[in-house]
Amino acid sequence: LELQQRGYLNTVNIVDLFGNIKELYSIHLDYWTTTITPVLNSFRSTRQPLHHEAVNELYDQLADRLQKPYLRYLQNASESIDYGRELTTRSAEFTRYAEWCQRQRPIRVAGNSSVIQNLSLDSIQSNPHQRITRYGILLDSIVKRSTDKDALYGTCKRVETLCRWLNNRVKLGELEKRIKTVSFAHFKV
Repeated sequence: LELQQRGYLNTVNIVDLFGNIKELYSIHLDYWTTTITPVLNSFRSTRQPLHHEAVNELYDQLADRLQKPYLRYLQNASESIDYGRELTTRSAEFTRYAEWCQRQRPIRVAGNSSVIQNLSLDSIQSNPHQRITRYGILLDSIVKRSTDKDALYGTCKRVETLCRWLNNRVKLGELEKRIKTVSFAHFKV
């Protein structure tokens, strides 16, 4: 957007390229800063394991916050990726910009020594889908350390259902894309 304000890449449609990734980022950031971080800080200060009630409360809000925005994202994700690929083949300016982005220093997460690899445009565009599954991985880690695993069973099932729903939406989008490419000549055979 800043480059467009300076007169570069004006033919690039940001919404077509990234969909609602900015909205998803804001939702995750808000969820972590207003909901998860205060609970984690509270439990860190007491040095007690997370109570199943707190974990259930954290995850109860997850599907409500994410389902509609992720549905919008998933409905357009493959088109956004195709648009980005098309831009790299038809616009030398965009190709140079994408290559420059990939050469930038890797991102380091605060407090984590591991490096997130330089990301390609396709990776950036598909990252929101991968992020949602990390909530399930985090929950699995909490359950392993919990003294009351049975009390977290319902939450685990809801998160598993949400992840399965999202994965099915991705598969459905891919199937829809394949169906659109089938011509009537295929049916004559």
